[in-house]
Amino acid sequence: MADIIYFGDGDLNGAARYLAGIMDYSGLGFDYCPSDTPASSIMENKEARVYIISDYPSRNFASKELEQIRKSVENGDSSLLMIGGWKSFHGQNGLYDKTRLTAVLPVKMMGKDDRLNSYKPLAVEPIGYHKIIRGLDLSRVPVVGGLNIVSKKEDYNCELVLQVRELNILKGETDYTLEWGNKYPLLTVGTYGKGKTAAFMSNVAPPWIGPMVYWGTRQVVAGGENSREIEVGDCYVEFFSNLVNWCLD
Repeated sequence: MADIIYFGDGDLNGAARYLAGIMDYSGLGFDYCPSDTPASSIMENKEARVYIISDYPSRNFASKELEQIRKSVENGDSSLLMIGGWKSFHGQNGLYDKTRLTAVLPVKMMGKDDRLNSYKPLAVEPIGYHKIIRGLDLSRVPVVGGLNIVSKKEDYNCELVLQVRELNILKGETDYTLEWGNKYPLLTVGTYGKGKTAAFMSNVAPPWIGPMVYWGTRQVVAGGENSREIEVGDCYVEFFSNLVNWCLD
């Protein structure tokens, strides 16, 4: 059984280099399937402790492969992490609301295009003190630039860890004023059967991750083993490393 199978985000020379770089930096071994490659190329005769689906269209999975993921999570053999994008959740053409994974994910999807490409800052706000965000400097508030709009399942097994709040910047005659707008879930976690499940509604890579890619007090260089190098913030790396490790635990 592989530790992690990571699907999507283009390829390792493109957007996928961000999550691949974080996992390389954190010592997390993974197998990778590009966005234009059928899941059968990597799933045949192989299961994983964590399945990560990020900007990868549901049409690339056969029904039996989605059922394999669902059953493996239900039995406690695997975890599922979905990360946002145009081909995640419903997205533009992710269409996961039409699949078996609707039961597994800790969020309810809209059943229509759920992408929010925001010109406004979307400020990240913690809800509680979950293990994934424990120790991170959230006084330095990161912002993202887009996400998939979903809602948390009303289930005691599902927990909202992070949300975002729109920040409206209004120009007056002599000065600017700031006001808060809509709130949206950013990170929700839960369980399905005996296994863990998580949904992060923005993406790990630009443009949606926005300035959060530089979150932290120092920049680190990550990647290079399986992907091109990236220069990113230390808190950004720690957050996504924590998220994947929580799924592995």
